[in-house]
Amino acid sequence: MVDKYYRELQQIKELHKETLAKARQEALQLLDSTNKKIEQVIREIKENQANKEKTRQLRQELEELKDQMGKPEVQKNKELIRRIKVIERHNPEMANDLKKELSQEATIEELQLGDAVKMVGQDTIGEIIEKTNQGFLVTFGQLITNVKASKLIKVGKEEARAGAKKQLQARHCH
Repeated sequence: MVDKYYRELQQIKELHKETLAKARQEALQLLDSTNKKIEQVIREIKENQANKEKTRQLRQELEELKDQMGKPEVQKNKELIRRIKVIERHNPEMANDLKKELSQEATIEELQLGDAVKMVGQDTIGEIIEKTNQGFLVTFGQLITNVKASKLIKVGKEEARAGAKKQLQARHCH
């Protein structure tokens, strides 16, 4: 019985590694296609400077493209979550160890000091200023809070700039 769970654990670890490698490759491809799209949008904006409606429409397309960048990773991790739940029903201790290991790997590989992040379910963008035992110290405007790595989502530079711009506009409106 333990061997079965050990094999399942090994399969999950291998699936996790493959998922990370595949996600990196897809991210690079997505980044490449996004850069091409951005260059095309910039070129079209320059060509159509007199046409403000066309420019607004192109910028909207660019924003939608940025919003779609992070969504595919959620789908890929559903299989891992399902398999962890199966193990959890039969051996909770092994499942907890696996969860800790997977979250630590993801944290080490993905989040670093200075990264722009947002909390799961929130729109406010912050910056990682320190790594702690419990997770990371993140500054959201003037608020500094300790957040577990599993509650953070790394955001791209463009999204971080857009978020900073929104925060500045919100401060000036009030």
